[in-house]
Amino acid sequence: MKTLTMRKILIIAALVIGLGAFNSAGAAVINGVNWSNVYDPDVTPPNNVLPDAATPAWSLTTTGGNSTATIASNYLAISDPALTDNRYYTNASGWDMTNGMSVEARVQMLNPIGTAAIGQIRIGNASKYLYITFDQTKISYVNGVGGPLVTIASGLDMSVFTTVRLTLASNLDLNIYVNNNTTPSGTLTSAVFTSGAANNILFGDAANTVGGTSNWDYIAYTAGVFPVPEPASMALLGLGLLPLCFALYRKQRPGV
Repeated sequence: MKTLTMRKILIIAALVIGLGAFNSAGAAVINGVNWSNVYDPDVTPPNNVLPDAATPAWSLTTTGGNSTATIASNYLAISDPALTDNRYYTNASGWDMTNGMSVEARVQMLNPIGTAAIGQIRIGNASKYLYITFDQTKISYVNGVGGPLVTIASGLDMSVFTTVRLTLASNLDLNIYVNNNTTPSGTLTSAVFTSGAANNILFGDAANTVGGTSNWDYIAYTAGVFPVPEPASMALLGLGLLPLCFALYRKQRPGV
């Protein structure tokens, strides 16, 4: 069997250091988790289309004729120029509350309308659900249908792309991690969840108190509550391969 060249080992190390590699159109390894369902316009067909045409399919809901969705610069841009306009996408499959759920998105919030929130993710099970909302400086949740926005994490800069991971346990405790931090930026208990049938995940702008432009680099979800990896752990694992690279390099050099 041929010995691996140093170049091949370096390629493997680079893949380990990176965020992950896509396995198929509907799944991907991102930040150390094998997500069963991913929407990402970067991926080759059928994912690099609008979500309502992607696999697995997302159902589109709109109210108001001025909301738009476009794919540019490898992300999905959802724009609602007025608070009366909504555009959001729903996927009702894949929920398994026995083991909990994890959801992750890399998002950017632009063009706020006054002090309103700009984008949303809704998560839940067959009896309760919760809206998580974003603006340019904070993450909030909706306390009941039409209720006030309650801040979870503040002092953020979501005018640039920000990674948000939600880990929803089977007891409906929710941890929110920002930019792969190992400590939750906020924790919510089942008491804040609104009763109602919502066995799905939803993203975009789904309320008349939300508007602006939300850019979605990807959104992923899967069964299981996965902690956020130590930011340096993937890099350290890759660096651990460097001695092997050096040893192979020395072995292949003549006279060594």
